[in-house]
Amino acid sequence: MENHPIIEPCLIKAILHLQHFVSEVTGKEPTQEEISKVLKRYFILKEILDQIKWERENS
Repeated sequence: MENHPIIEPCLIKAILHLQHFVSEVTGKEPTQEEISKVLKRYFILKEILDQIKWERENS
């Protein structure tokens, strides 16, 4: 069996924030499958990487 990292509360909170945002904008809560697919797309991964690099350089 694989070891899975513990998901910290800050990451859970971020995903809940994403769900709330999508719900507010579209009127429909996204499914976990939809969020999972989106988070694995190259454009999104690249944007997240750029934001993390920026945060590290500016903190």
